Amino acid sequence: MTIEEFDRTRIASSLVKEAGMPQSLANEVATEAEERLLKISTSYLTAPLIRELVNTILVERKLDEYRHN
Repeated sequence: MTIEEFDRTRIASSLVKEAGMPQSLANEVATEAEERLLKISTSYLTAPLIRELVNTILVERKLDEYRHN
């Protein structure tokens, strides 16, 4: 277990690499995730929490084809 600084580009990179999402769309989703995470008052975030938030954004945007990947 390690603690790392948050980096939204890692979200975008994962969406491109793992889900085959276009870079521009991945950047939009990652930016939205970062904005939402900044509103959460917590002392730390976990990878599963970030993953679930990104999945929520994909569902809300009707991007299920990427969420399944």
